[in-house]
Amino acid sequence: MSSSQQAEAHLCGRLYAVLAALQSLGAPPSKRTLAKEGASARASRNPYEHLHRHLQAMGGYFVDARKRGHGDLATELLRSVPDLLPPGGKELPRTFGHAQVEEFFRGLQSEQAAQRKAHASLA
Repeated sequence: MSSSQQAEAHLCGRLYAVLAALQSLGAPPSKRTLAKEGASARASRNPYEHLHRHLQAMGGYFVDARKRGHGDLATELLRSVPDLLPPGGKELPRTFGHAQVEEFFRGLQSEQAAQRKAHASLA
C-alpha cells in the first residue's frame, strides 16, 4: 500500500470521528446516525458514499450543537475539518481495500482518543 493511500485512509478515519462528534453534540441519541452500529464499518469501505453527505450536513450539526450549548467545542471540531480533507480539492476516495480499512480505523481511534483527552464531554 502506498503511503498516500495510507494517509488518505487515516485522514478519512479522523474525519469520520470529527463528524460523529459534531453530530453527537447537536443531535438527540436517536438521530446520531454516525454512532449507529455498523456505520463506521460502511464508511471505512466506501468513504465517499458515507462521508460526503455528512460533510454537506455538518453546518446543521454545528448549528444544532451551538443551540445545545456546545458552541466552543463545535467550533473547534468544525475548524479541524479542512485539514482532514484530501488536498487540492480532490474528492474523498470512493472505496478502500483491506489495508486501507485498517488504517481508517487507526485514524478513527486516534482521533477519538485525542478528543476524549481534550474534552471530557466527548468521553
